[in-house]
Amino acid sequence: MTGYVIRQTRTYYGPAETKSLVLRDDGQHALTFATLREAREWIDGANSERYYQANNEYGRPEYKILPANRLPAYLETYL
Repeated sequence: MTGYVIRQTRTYYGPAETKSLVLRDDGQHALTFATLREAREWIDGANSERYYQANNEYGRPEYKILPANRLPAYLETYL
């Protein structure tokens, strides 16, 4: 698969963090973008909206754009 996906890192008190791909509305497959620009625009939009923290979470997620064809094995299952 070509294109880009976004990995989000959520940090919790403890300390602990989770890394996962941003998912489509179905909650099972990664949201994919054809260009870097589209992915950056999604991140800009997400950062401008109100964010509700999960229990024990201490901030907004951090986002990183990754090429969809070079994902770590633990994230490939979401494509």
